[in-house]
Amino acid sequence: MKICLGVARGLIVIVSVAALVAGCSGGGGSSTPSSTGSSATSATPSPSPVTASPDPSTEPPWGLDAVTLPGDTQAVRAVLEALPEDIAGPVKYEAVLERFDPVILRTDDGRGTIVAFPWSRVRAFPGKPGSLAFLRTVTRDPSAQVEGRSLDARAPIVWIAWTSGPQSFAAWGDPGSLWVFLVTADSEPARATIAQLFADAASR
Repeated sequence: MKICLGVARGLIVIVSVAALVAGCSGGGGSSTPSSTGSSATSATPSPSPVTASPDPSTEPPWGLDAVTLPGDTQAVRAVLEALPEDIAGPVKYEAVLERFDPVILRTDDGRGTIVAFPWSRVRAFPGKPGSLAFLRTVTRDPSAQVEGRSLDARAPIVWIAWTSGPQSFAAWGDPGSLWVFLVTADSEPARATIAQLFADAASR
């Protein structure tokens, strides 16, 4: 089954509207955030050094190997709200759709978004619900140029990093949880920075 523009650009659009529960129809727009809103400041501390392109190994990159992922709405909100206020947009939860709106981040390395949602209510894709099912869906998208991944259901975290066109993506989750965390960025360094910022926030 073809993923409509993949889990890449299309998914962010889907996650941004009620079409998340209706499938992939019509979600082809770019997910890179616009230039409106707050801008990054030079005073923002940089996260720990990371490699923009992950090594295609089983270890989660970007500091995620040392993180226990949040597993419910309240815990997910706490992590998103712990992102640096001077570069991250507001955290908003859509109760009807049971997911968070994409949080826009503007870093020194570029712009992007991070979104958290439970992979359980989308009818357009077959398979069991959960983060592992979502990541496996990405691997079947012909437009996704996968750079690294680990889809071992026995591991504490499953993850995948890929590019599609000019944008860079990363997604991860606890294989036993419905929650998926997805980063879309305009560059690989921005993707790495946003993922590391999430890991730092989740470690607090």
